[in-house]
Amino acid sequence: MSEDTSPLGDLAHEGRRRRAQASREYRDELGRIAPFEKIARALVLRRGELGLTQEDLATKVGTSVPAISRLESGTHAPNLQTLQRVASALAMEVTVQPLAAEGPR
Repeated sequence: MSEDTSPLGDLAHEGRRRRAQASREYRDELGRIAPFEKIARALVLRRGELGLTQEDLATKVGTSVPAISRLESGTHAPNLQTLQRVASALAMEVTVQPLAAEGPR
């Protein structure tokens, strides 16, 4: 099974696309969590590069495995202090750059 395939056999991104077409609430939620997913992907990739497990990382950070799992799920807004501690443990930096919102307000 490829990483894009759900246990039911559909490509995950195809299922997501269909749900987004059918539901404005779903589209809004995808937009809300998009930045968190980007952060999660970067952390998971770096943790893998370093050969660390979630348990290893949690120990280095001084937090719990469920906290690391939640952060890596990409579905929750990360606490900035936690994100900075995790990034530091992964030899990464966190930068915050306020940007103007897209579209009319």
